[in-house]
Amino acid sequence: MDNNDEPVTEVMGEKAEISGQSDPPPMPQLLDGIGLNLEQVANLLAEKHKIIVSPDDPILMTVTLLNAFLAEENRIMERHKGAMAQVLASRTDKFVRSVSESAASVSAVFSGQAVAAMKETVAGHNKGFAAMERSLARHQANIRWWAIIALVSAVVNVGVFVWQAIR
Repeated sequence: MDNNDEPVTEVMGEKAEISGQSDPPPMPQLLDGIGLNLEQVANLLAEKHKIIVSPDDPILMTVTLLNAFLAEENRIMERHKGAMAQVLASRTDKFVRSVSESAASVSAVFSGQAVAAMKETVAGHNKGFAAMERSLARHQANIRWWAIIALVSAVVNVGVFVWQAIR
């Protein structure tokens, strides 16, 4: 022990007294609400187990250790979230690129098929129009012949009436 016969321990390079003469500083809660402070733990033990714990009771060291564990776990989880966000962003970018390329190729195929279908439809319409033109040309030729026949018939009728009137 030391010269003054008080128990002293060294914690992380600093000397700390273990005697009950000085109260340990209250441990603040972590910033984001993780963990309990020493007062909350003492109140919890008094409430649940009907045991009053003094501020220098060694059981409260577990609170410090567990809060440190929770803080480290929270730090690791935040780092993990950041890494997951990067991985997901990378995968999402690859997925979006893949979908865009697929959409472009599908669009090209469908556009090509649509153009081919339209050309085929236009070709079918052209065939129909050509057949209709031939039918109209034949109809016009028939109308001309009927007009000539009607004219000849009218001339013959007039000639017959005139010939009968002369006779």
